Amino acid sequence: MDSEEIKDLLLSDDPEARRQAVLALSGAPSREAVQSLVSAVGDPDWRVRKTAVDVLVGIGGDEVFEGLYGALFSEDNAGARNSAAEAMVKMGRRASEALAGRLDERDADVRKFIVDIIGEICDLSGAPALVRALSDPDANVRSSAIEHLGRMKAPDALEPLVEILKTEDQWLAFNAAAALGELGDKRAVGPLMEAAADRLLREAALDALGRIADESSWPVFEEALSDPVPVIREAAIRGVARIHGKSGLKEVLAASLRSRAGADELGFVRGCLEVDDAGLRRASAGLLGIVRDKDSAGALARLLLYDDCREAAFDALTEIALDGVEPLLFLLTDEDAVVRAAAAEILGTAGDARVVSFLIPLLSDENGHARSSAASALGRLGDKKAVQPLFELLRDEYEDVQEAAIHALGRMGDAELAGHLRELAQD
Repeated sequence: MDSEEIKDLLLSDDPEARRQAVLALSGAPSREAVQSLVSAVGDPDWRVRKTAVDVLVGIGGDEVFEGLYGALFSEDNAGARNSAAEAMVKMGRRASEALAGRLDERDADVRKFIVDIIGEICDLSGAPALVRALSDPDANVRSSAIEHLGRMKAPDALEPLVEILKTEDQWLAFNAAAALGELGDKRAVGPLMEAAADRLLREAALDALGRIADESSWPVFEEALSDPVPVIREAAIRGVARIHGKSGLKEVLAASLRSRAGADELGFVRGCLEVDDAGLRRASAGLLGIVRDKDSAGALARLLLYDDCREAAFDALTEIALDGVEPLLFLLTDEDAVVRAAAAEILGTAGDARVVSFLIPLLSDENGHARSSAASALGRLGDKKAVQPLFELLRDEYEDVQEAAIHALGRMGDAELAGHLRELAQD
């Protein structure tokens, strides 16, 4: 396809014809071709723009960069601006370094595009430019710089972000709190704890502190659990779960929370087990496990039915069983086999011999998983009363149940078991 044919196709009313012309230009990256490709970045059809972006990125070089940079000034063509920005992001660090020195443009929209492109490239070499953009006269530019510095986890951004957190501009301070949470630097804990006292910054500060997950902020979350605003309580629940999960002082934190959390707080947390947000359900389950809230056993058992919450619910029920197995015994007769099986597994690890008489009937359960879990649990408990019922499972229809029974019997090896094995060998 010669140059004249390509020019004709670029002017076609058919988007596919224009796209094919753009592809044809990839084989002849002359100055004229680059100019045509840059023009195609502003094509009305998204497929043409996408193809032009891919071809230009493949060509690369200063001429391509300058052409794309010029497209950022296309005030009347949002497609051209967005496609040019997309291409620059794909060009990577070289584009980031070239843009870093152009944050003095008069057009605030262009400066915001520059900040966003550097931020999307997410190379730390661009962080100093974004730090400078924190002083930009335009609030939108400053806000974008704040957001991207957090996502970059740029160490040099800590002090400037803390300064913004302390300003009277609530919108920027809110964004700075979120960015400090993304940054994850423990040096931000103190300023964020102070910010948590501000009603307008409280949610953002709590979320950030939860992300950093440092034990020193634990009292702030304990206090926030009784906040009158539901969204603050939810942020506190998430923070408690995160901090406790990462802490090396789990027992100390748990003891403090048990002494602090009252009926009202625990009632709210139990209610959060039924929300649509799976992350909040998991965090709520974790908190109820930390305080070993026996009244939540039934609600936690319902979470065992959901793949995205099963592990959190199981761990919480395991914690509750450490203070006594009674709240979990009724789960062995639950209508759902998943709950019965999980309850058997948890009770087997609790080590309370009193549960043996409750587990033996489960060996005859209609569900194979429940029978298998009961067998494994009885094997861990090692009570000889379970030997004969376990032997009966060696003829179970499912191999995994047979294997569970074999392993359980293997834990109970003694003279009586040897006699049973002789009888089995003659069968």
